[in-house]
Amino acid sequence: MLDSKKYYNVIAKDYTLISKERINYLNAVDDIIISENKNKKINNYLDIGSGDGRRSLKMINSLNPLNSTLVDDSSKMLEQIKSVKNLTIANNSFFDYKTDRKFDLITCLWNVIGHINSNTLRKQFFQIIEKRLNSGGVFYLDVNNRYNITHYGYSNVMKNLKIDFLSPSDNNGVFHIGEGDKKTKVFIHNPFDLTSYVKNLNLEIQKTWFLDYNTGEIKDTFFEGQLFYKITNK
Repeated sequence: MLDSKKYYNVIAKDYTLISKERINYLNAVDDIIISENKNKKINNYLDIGSGDGRRSLKMINSLNPLNSTLVDDSSKMLEQIKSVKNLTIANNSFFDYKTDRKFDLITCLWNVIGHINSNTLRKQFFQIIEKRLNSGGVFYLDVNNRYNITHYGYSNVMKNLKIDFLSPSDNNGVFHIGEGDKKTKVFIHNPFDLTSYVKNLNLEIQKTWFLDYNTGEIKDTFFEGQLFYKITNK
């Protein structure tokens, strides 16, 4: 079993093909962010877990922030990024990335926080976001949803619901992704986890979208899609 950093270093050369399998979903997330921010002045943009940078550069080219920072702990993924003007690339874990800068726009996309391997650390992640998000700024993130019947199937979701109800534990959402010797642990959230992360912080979930994992269509309930959040200061 690989840790997240080693896993993404191993699959870096195949990441473009892997992304194409979910391209409708990924584009839907990107399009919402761009649509909501295209007329705003963005001084500082931060993308956490930027991977190969394709989506980060899409944001940069569409929104024209004055300064952009991409953070990822996989050196092999970051090697694929083409540098642009006023771009900082940090090969760090987000927890090890040090800055005093505040950001007007922060993104953390495609279940990046699912690779943070404890509930305590995920709460610490949001404490850092609270410090780094500028007044009036906005933070977007999406997570995979273990109650998504459309993608994971009725029987699997019923099993997840039963386990969560009868034996609640921070480890209930831990699953494995990958194949053969290219596997890593990942945390798949339920629709209520994010509320616990921002509790007692100066952050609020302003909007939640449920997006079909195949088509990217916006759905009506959390049983039909992955979870995409817009978070702002209170």
